[in-house]
Amino acid sequence: MHSATPADPPPGRRLLRLILMALLPAFALLALALLALTYYSSSRIMEQSLHGQFRQAESRLQTNLDAYLNRIYTLLSATAEHAGLADMLEGSDQAGAEAVLQAVLEKPDGEHLDILMLVHQGQPWLDLNSPYYDLARHRLQLLMAAGQDREWSLLQLEPSLSLLLHSYPLIDDDTGRVEGHLLGGMVLDDNLSLLNQLGQGLEQFSFRLLHQDRLLGPAPAGPSPAPEVLDSMLSRQRLPGQLQGYHFDTRPLRLNEQAGTLQALMMTDNQANRQLRLSYWYHGLLALILVLAAAVLLALYTLRLIATPLGRLTDFAERVGQGLPARFRTGRIEEFNFLGQSLEKMVAALHRRERELANLFNSGNSLTIMLDSHNRIQAINPAATRLFKQPAANLAGTPLAEHFSPWQLAPLENAISRVRQGHSLGGVEASLTQGGKEQRHQIWTLAPVYEQESLVAVLAQGQDITPLKQAEASLQLNDLVLKNIMEAVLIFDHRLRLVYANHAFTTISGHQIAEMLGSKPAAALQLQGSNQQLMAIWQTLRSVGYWRGEASGLRRNGASYPLWLSVTRLNTGADKPHYVAVFSDISTLKETQYQLQKMAHYDPLTGLANRSLFAELFRQAHSRAERHGASLAMMFIDLDRFKQINDSLGHQVGDEFLQMAARRLQRHSRKEDILCRFGGDEFILLITNTLSLQQARATAQRIVDAFAKPVLIRGQSLYISISIGVAFYPQHGTSMETLMQHADTALYQAKEKGRNQVQLFESGMNIRAVNLMKISGELHQALEKNQMELHYQPQFRLSDGKLIGVEALVRWNKPGAGLIYPGDFIPLAEQTGMILPLGQWILTTACRQLQRWLADGLGPLRMAINLSARQFRQPGLAQDIARLLGELKLDPRSIELEITESMLMEEMEMAVATMTSLNRLGVKLAIDDFGTGYSSLAYLKRFPIHRLKIDKSFIKDLARQAEDRAIVGSIITLAHSMKIAVIAEGIEDEYQLQQLSRQACDEGQGYLLARPMPVAEIEQLLRQDFHHPALGS
Repeated sequence: MHSATPADPPPGRRLLRLILMALLPAFALLALALLALTYYSSSRIMEQSLHGQFRQAESRLQTNLDAYLNRIYTLLSATAEHAGLADMLEGSDQAGAEAVLQAVLEKPDGEHLDILMLVHQGQPWLDLNSPYYDLARHRLQLLMAAGQDREWSLLQLEPSLSLLLHSYPLIDDDTGRVEGHLLGGMVLDDNLSLLNQLGQGLEQFSFRLLHQDRLLGPAPAGPSPAPEVLDSMLSRQRLPGQLQGYHFDTRPLRLNEQAGTLQALMMTDNQANRQLRLSYWYHGLLALILVLAAAVLLALYTLRLIATPLGRLTDFAERVGQGLPARFRTGRIEEFNFLGQSLEKMVAALHRRERELANLFNSGNSLTIMLDSHNRIQAINPAATRLFKQPAANLAGTPLAEHFSPWQLAPLENAISRVRQGHSLGGVEASLTQGGKEQRHQIWTLAPVYEQESLVAVLAQGQDITPLKQAEASLQLNDLVLKNIMEAVLIFDHRLRLVYANHAFTTISGHQIAEMLGSKPAAALQLQGSNQQLMAIWQTLRSVGYWRGEASGLRRNGASYPLWLSVTRLNTGADKPHYVAVFSDISTLKETQYQLQKMAHYDPLTGLANRSLFAELFRQAHSRAERHGASLAMMFIDLDRFKQINDSLGHQVGDEFLQMAARRLQRHSRKEDILCRFGGDEFILLITNTLSLQQARATAQRIVDAFAKPVLIRGQSLYISISIGVAFYPQHGTSMETLMQHADTALYQAKEKGRNQVQLFESGMNIRAVNLMKISGELHQALEKNQMELHYQPQFRLSDGKLIGVEALVRWNKPGAGLIYPGDFIPLAEQTGMILPLGQWILTTACRQLQRWLADGLGPLRMAINLSARQFRQPGLAQDIARLLGELKLDPRSIELEITESMLMEEMEMAVATMTSLNRLGVKLAIDDFGTGYSSLAYLKRFPIHRLKIDKSFIKDLARQAEDRAIVGSIITLAHSMKIAVIAEGIEDEYQLQQLSRQACDEGQGYLLARPMPVAEIEQLLRQDFHHPALGS
């Protein structure tokens, strides 16, 4: 520290000068404040005195106005009550009335009247108004004022013409009737005498009358402000006011004891007030000078008295502040000596405390950071530097945000903001992590740091709680797992007392956790079994350390349930092991196993054995029969026409019928026999220990006879028969496959022979099956080698004989055998399955032929094509036909598909859907062989049918059978009523043709008209636009 020079005085002297400079303004301000307070108080007193003077002046002015108006009122009322004035008015004596009024004007108060007139019946009767004013054009306003008797009224006739009027009625003494009115008044704008009389006794004030903020009349005698000052006064919004030495205010004047629009602007210059104010200013200035002089003298004395000891103190404080060694030198003033020595001791104590805090700061395990007002690091201890992974020297002065991401700092920054408001916060969690993948967690306590009562920094102390967080997360996860797992978890202490159970324990057993805590394993687990079994479990647990297995437990409601139990011993030390029991309810698993086994071996609808179980049971029965030389009878059982029940009554009724059939079969079979539902409406019955074929046949026949009785389902009696095919072991085969094949062959024969019967297998049946396979192969080759061909039978319109369509009919041109007709190979094709490729070939060939004819101009023409039952039931039939017609670019309306009635009735819902799809496509639909099946109005209404083909069996006997003629006529009438066309097939003689034409049949075909012919022959007719000569004549 450098020595003081005259140019650089010591700190003590500088302090005294500062004190002096601070005291002088302080004393000056104090003097000014006292002066202002005195001035304000005196001003308030003077203002209140002035307001009192204004009120006295106002009262005086109102008194003068009232006295003046009372005199005028007395004069007017005395005149109006003159004994002869009313009579003069009634007698129209204007001369006499004028003399009376003239006398009034000559009186001392009458000379002030500028308005004096008599009004009679609403009109001016006598007018003695002042000639100085043009009042004639304001007569109407004057007459209106005459109606306001005994009241003063103020009228503004013109901007510079304001009247104060009074009206008094003239009453006839005899009649009491008002004969007229006496109207008198003054002009206020030019009435100096009125103003002088009003100003009597107002020597200190001047005034001007106001009406609607406008000055009335001239200024009265005496001093008065200039006109521009008056205008400024009137423009002021806030009153009272002061302007250019004048105090002014407006006061209302009352007329008729009521405040009206007449006001007085009152003014006074109040010279005494101004002189008083000047006196205050002079005295105040003198007081201010005296106070400042006293302050200077006091400061100089203080400077002389305490300069030296204060300099020692400041020198000591300056050296301490600079961190230099310092000792206080005592002087003559004891108080300063005491203060300096006390400061010396306090500095020594602070140095010791500082060293202690520094040791604590640097050696503590807590993370300690000091942040300045801009969140920059002021100080940091070694423990906290590990968080930054940098030395303290590199961190000093750097912002905290430079080292961590915003999301890491967010909770800490929010807390720092609150601490800077003066709060202390604890328990602030943050995740400050510098580099590395492992996230660290801290908990911080933050407090403000003050210096001279100003918050200068924030102290943050933290603890690394990463291990605690990891342990907490692990505990939470474990607790979550225990709470949500499906298995019940029980923990027993070393005394085998229950200390923990999860929620699954309550869910499974029904026992509440609270009521079971402290119970023994037997009470908690509620295991069923003998004491020996339970003891065996615990013995195994003690010796091996764990036990697991299936057990049976009791729920709280007493119900038993299977459970899978696992018990483990946990060695926790001090020879006090704990035990954990984990168990799950396996009731669902057990039930599922049972159901799976049942589903795997039993038919779900009937409860009978399925194919899998039947195969196993057959192997067992076959093994026994083989060992004991016994016989077996295998029966294939099929429900005849079950499909019709399913389609007509619905699948639910069909299922109930199958269940009933299974029960009947069970009643007519023995317990040792094996009954199986093979699939659909087929069953297999294996008769064990059969003595002979006759015995097996008799058993089968009893079963057939049992189905002769009707079945009552949902209130309906249903009749159905069964067919049974029987194969015998060992005569007809020794393996299950062979016996099943032979029993199925026998069943097919039973159906072929008319159903509702029993058929034993015979070796010749195999020969027929072989023939069917041979024919199937030949048909396959016929399609591959183009041995099939189509002939076309013309169809004619009976009304004019025109050839309108053809029916495509297939022929097999078999080498060595010639042409084979459909009746000889179509049934075999249906049995062997070749009907599908054959039907597709017919459909494609016929459409291609029609496309060639139409391309050659041989049209329009309709192509009728027969569909087989299996072809009609094929999924995607409509899509296949649409694709074919699209490829050939054929109009779908030129194709007509013929379907038999039996095909429609077998699967009605499917038939409706297929026919609807074909109809949407545009293809025409016809019912072939109509009348031979289920002909009914019901299905005709359901199906989108365009044509009915009457079967030739009805056409053949038209000449001999009247019944057939009636049937044909009914069919035609029915079809026409439903707008369905009719074609008859098999027309072979003239009578049939005539009869059909007579009954209005639309179309026909048959040998009489034209036989089926190959392409070349039919093309000749088409080119001729052929009309049959037997028709249309």
